[in-house]
Amino acid sequence: MSLVPAVVLAYLMGKDPLKEIPVFEIEKKMGVLVGEYESYKGIVKVSIVRKGGILFVEVKEKLGAESFPLVPESDKLENFRFYIPMSGTKMPVEFVVDSLGKVDLYIERNRFHKIR
Repeated sequence: MSLVPAVVLAYLMGKDPLKEIPVFEIEKKMGVLVGEYESYKGIVKVSIVRKGGILFVEVKEKLGAESFPLVPESDKLENFRFYIPMSGTKMPVEFVVDSLGKVDLYIERNRFHKIR
């Protein structure tokens, strides 16, 4: 699907396409979340990666690696709340972005700080 007609229409209406077309805002928000995170004293490290239009949390351990999709709670990512589907349940995942752009990741009760 081409976004060109939507971009042109937004310009013709005197609007900013980056603010008016939801996919651009979603891409921007997802870009803020992508990166490497670690828990207190770097004991556990996880990565948030984008594959296509979906975010995944990747956990690498000595015995192997696992990857889980992050399903957003809202279509336009109004908040940064997601969940991981696990055996018929939803494991809560939330990102908190402060006013300086610092990002923390909460998976259930575990807190991770974005390091890059």
